[in-house]
Formats: sequence, structure tokens, C-alpha cells
Amino acid sequence: MSAIVTVVLKGTLGFLVKKGRQRAAKKLKDGDVTDQQLRSWIVGEIDNVNSKLDAIARSDLGASISFFKEGLVFLNKVMDSQPSGDMSTVAAPVAAEMEDKKLEACLNVTKVASAGLNAQELSLAEQLKKLDLTNLDEPCKEALFDAKKRFDDARRKATEAFNNEVLPPSDRILAMAVRLMATILEKVENAASALAACRSGLEELHLMPFVRENFNVEITKGVKSKFKTDERRQIISSVCQINRIIYDVALMVGEKEGLFLWPCVEIGNEKVDPLRDSRVMKMLRKLDSNCSVTWSFGQEGKEEHKRLKSADSIATNTLGQFLVADKHDECVKVFDPSGTFLHSFGPPPVDFNAIAAVATDKGDSIYLLLYRGGVYIYAFNGDPHFIVRNQGGFFDSVKVKVKDNLLFIQKRRNRRVASIGLTQNNDHVDVHKMTGDFVGDISDNSFKRIQDFTVVDDGSIMVLARYYSCVYVFGSITADDGDDEQPSDNHFYNRSVSRVVRKFQVVPDACAITFHWITGRVVIASQTRECRSQVLLYSKEGLLERSIDLELEEGDEITAATVTNEGRICVTAKNGESWKDCKSKVLVL
Repeated sequence: MSAIVTVVLKGTLGFLVKKGRQRAAKKLKDGDVTDQQLRSWIVGEIDNVNSKLDAIARSDLGASISFFKEGLVFLNKVMDSQPSGDMSTVAAPVAAEMEDKKLEACLNVTKVASAGLNAQELSLAEQLKKLDLTNLDEPCKEALFDAKKRFDDARRKATEAFNNEVLPPSDRILAMAVRLMATILEKVENAASALAACRSGLEELHLMPFVRENFNVEITKGVKSKFKTDERRQIISSVCQINRIIYDVALMVGEKEGLFLWPCVEIGNEKVDPLRDSRVMKMLRKLDSNCSVTWSFGQEGKEEHKRLKSADSIATNTLGQFLVADKHDECVKVFDPSGTFLHSFGPPPVDFNAIAAVATDKGDSIYLLLYRGGVYIYAFNGDPHFIVRNQGGFFDSVKVKVKDNLLFIQKRRNRRVASIGLTQNNDHVDVHKMTGDFVGDISDNSFKRIQDFTVVDDGSIMVLARYYSCVYVFGSITADDGDDEQPSDNHFYNRSVSRVVRKFQVVPDACAITFHWITGRVVIASQTRECRSQVLLYSKEGLLERSIDLELEEGDEITAATVTNEGRICVTAKNGESWKDCKSKVLVL
């Protein structure tokens, strides 16, 4: 007994951990009255010491918040000197009652920077964009120096607090929020220089077992998902809010590659994108929280001609506009970067036929692939004119791509071919020069049908084979390949200009392929029979790196995918049991 009392009085750490306290209490449990009194005293003293240790552990977090608030005060002095009067404000109060409002503080801290810099609570990225730190007078320069010093202190203290495993998980998440906000504001003159550190911080946050466990329980919907639902979802919401603030700053400074390869939360063998995964976003909507960077368009407005009906192809241009081929309305509909309908167009009536696909080149020329017993390319580069006419009349033309002064046209074998005994029985991709001259075709006997194809930055062509869940990679092609001999009408040409150099397996039920040129990744859109729709990123060697669940309605069918000049992935989907009630939309990730 005396040994235990001695240990307690010396404050050995063995009694300051939960297991130690339970072991000591168990040894005293069956003693006499004196022992019971002593046991009560020991437990009380341990709780008292533990409470003091908790306060000490939380001191770094409290200090970081104090430094952060001081930094905002000094920064506001700089903001007061801005020409626009609406920039003046006072430092926002940060939740200080850590004992009773840990979760609320964790949720609200992501708003600290915005609220602290503007009474209208604009986003941090918007405020940084407006901030002009040139030609400051001496008092403002001094205030800016003091602000950066306080943010540096806040970042250091918050880093120490985050790495203190004694703190509750919600406090550690709060510490990371303060750390990342301070990191950005410390580099307020050059926010781009803070992104690498912020990305590292997000990766640390996502690696927390507590964070991973909460995401895992919410997404997998196991038995644990029925308990502590509100607390779990609030924690996930706070993590997503922190991610969104850093994302907006990255977007503001022109970061491109890192925007799509965003730090994920690993749950088992799966990587969950906290800003794009539809399963996370559905949960957040229940909390009236929206951190998603994914949006859609195509069904806005009351006017029918502005809505998408049967979107089978999509392209973008350097203006950020979306060009969508609508087979139902027999035209191309143009939307601005926000998804607002601008206008529609098509070929002159004399040449009019159903539009199969649309493509653009670096000069924003528009190419329309039309159906009329053959292949037509209608180029809008100056005066509209046809550059390819009626070749291979027994084939349906499906998709068109433009790359390095070459046109790539996917041809799908019509069922009539087999019945008349023609030798060409495979889908293939025709290659043409911009003059319309035929270069050759891309095909292989390993597959019969082509689901989709794309052109890669190194000039190689990737063909997604239908039914095989496989991508065939063909070598690069130049305009010097082939010759000027033209195939005659109704003659099936088979002049291969490229060979398969490798192939790799992809997810089953893959229905579209495109190339994400900013990150150098191959994008596959997939849709299973169980109605799970995904976008998956593969390396050019075929290694699956991540997947993103898409939010589509029952009956939606993915038809195409492309990448914008800003690096955002677009997926078209259409729905409708009959031609009359068909509707489509475009998802932008």
C-alpha cells in the first residue's frame, strides 16, 4: 500500500494515464475503510493533476489562437489604409471557451481568417486578391511586419499543439486550422509560397487516425455509423472546410497541377477526395454545409432550347466556354465558364445532318463531326467549310479529336458490314491532315470494338476497348506519316500508321477516356450496373492512383469526358426513357 501511495505522491506518469489509474484503483478496491478513503483521495488527486496537465497541454493551442488574433489586429491596421472603405474591420473573435465548445471552435475557426479580414465574411482567397501591399507608408509597413511576426508565432504554437497527442482530436483539428491560416497570412505578400506547407499540413491532418476513422465509418456505413452521428459529421465537415479554404487560395494564385491531385483521406485501399467525392458531399448537405468544388449545369432556366437534351460530346476553348453537341436539338450549345447558356449553332441547313461530336483546337477553331452516310468535318476557322467528305460509307462516325494539326475520327462498324461480307470488321480511328488528306488508320486485331479514344501529350493514342476493360496504347503519329493517296468512296481502307506499344487494364464498365494534360494522368469515367459512377485517374503506365465517386441520378448514362484548359474534368451524362423526355447535364470536377 505504501509503495502505491509513494508513487502517487511522487506524481509518476504511470498514474496519469488511464490504464495506470484503473490498475491502482483495482488494487485498493477490496481494502478496509482506511484503504477506501485513501483510494478516494488518490483518484481525486490524480484527476486534479490530470486536469492541470490537460490545461498545460492546451496552453499551446490557446497561445496560438491569441497570437493569431493579435496578427489579425495588426493586419487590420494595414487593411484600414486600403482605398476601398469596406476593407476596414476589427479582429474576429475566436472561440476561446475550449472546455465547453471544442467542436464549435473546430467548426468556426475555418471562418476566422475571412471574418477577421472582412465584415461581410468574404472568402480568404477573395480578400487576398483584393489586398494591395505596394506603396505602404512606414506605419503600415511596421504593422505588416508585426502581423507576420504574430502569425509566425501562431503557426509555431499551433504546430506544437497539433503534434500533442494528449489533446482531444477536435482540439488538434482546431490547431491545424489555426496553423494553416497563419501559414497563409504569414506569407500574405506571396500566398503561393505558402501552398507547399499548407499541402503538407493537410496531409498530416488526413493521416490522423481519428480523421481516417470518421471518414471510414461515414462512407462504409458499418455498424459504428449508427452511433455519434452528429459528432462524426461535424468533424468531417470541419476537415472539409479547412481543405476548401486552402483550395480557394490555390485556385486564386493560379495553381493547377495540385488542384486535382488534392490530398486525400485514405480509408483502407481507397483514397477519398474531401472536396469532390459525392458520398462526402451528400453527408455535408445534411448539415447545410457545402465545401464541394464539383458543380453541374445543363438544366437551368425555363426555356427548353437552353437546356441539354442528349449530350453526346463536349469540348472547351481558351475562353473557358463549354461546347456541347446536343443530338436531340441537332446543334452545338455554348455555355460560359459558369455554365450559363450563351447561344447555339450548327451547319447551314443545306448541309445539315445530326451532329455526332464536337472538338476544338488550340486556335479555338471548332470541328463538327456529322452523320450522313459517311464522315464530315465542319471547321469554323474563318469561313465554314468541309475538310473531310464521305469516306467509308458503311461506318458510323462517333468521336473526333484534334491534336498537332491532325484530325482523329473514330469510326464504328455498322451492322450491315458483316451481312455483306466486307473484310473490314473492326472499329478503327482514321487520321487526317488538316487539309483533309488521309494519313491512315489506327486499329488492332486484339479488339473489335472501340468505346472511346484520346490523344496523349506525347502524341500517342490511347484506345479504350469496349467489353475488354483495357486501354491499348498506340505510338505517336505525325502529319508526315502516310501519303496523299485517298481512299475511294465505299472502299474500306486498312493502312495502319501505328502499332500497339503497350496496354493496361482499367476498371470494368469504363465508358469514356480523356487525358488530363496538367497532371499527365489518364482519366477514365466508369459506370457500374450497381449505379456507382466514378472518375478514376491512372498514370500513363496504367497504375490506378485515385478514384472519385460522382453524383448521378438513377438512369443517368455517361456519354463523354474532356478536360478544360484550367485542368478541370468534365463528364456529360444523359437520362430519359424516351426521346421526348431525354435530358442531360455536365458535371465539372
